[in-house]
Amino acid sequence: MKYFKLFTIYFMSIAYTYVGVRHFIDPDFFLAIMPNYLSFHLEIVYISGIAEIIFGVLLFFKKTRSFASYGII
Repeated sequence: MKYFKLFTIYFMSIAYTYVGVRHFIDPDFFLAIMPNYLSFHLEIVYISGIAEIIFGVLLFFKKTRSFASYGII
């Protein structure tokens, strides 16, 4: 079970980081799912991409894993 937990943590770390990078590579995908009642759609997409990259990297390390998990939530 220990190895499965580590595998899923590392997988999610890589996944969140990858999706965060995708916010900058293909912002049109994320713009399409933005609700109309929010302003500054592109800026929000970029900010959320930065947050996903940061929290994805922090999830990789044991010391910052708890903080990163709350940030991702």
